[in-house]
Amino acid sequence: MLNTKDLSLIIILAVVGFVMTLLVAQAATLLTGIPGANYSLTIVLAIVTGFSLLIYEGNEGRRWRFFAQTVLFAILIMPTRLG
Repeated sequence: MLNTKDLSLIIILAVVGFVMTLLVAQAATLLTGIPGANYSLTIVLAIVTGFSLLIYEGNEGRRWRFFAQTVLFAILIMPTRLG
């Protein structure tokens, strides 16, 4: 069962990934004008995702926590250009 610490981590890391995607990953096209430049800066999103896999404690339930975070991130990112 999820406790409040895990639930808050899921929400915070999903929102951090969303903000990083909006501010960092889309900034490359705005700054350079090259349409494919967004993908060079998505390494920041990969770092946030990797950190989220490491931050959840223990083996039991970790996959569900990461799944919930990824679903929340996907719901947040769908209305944007990168969705």
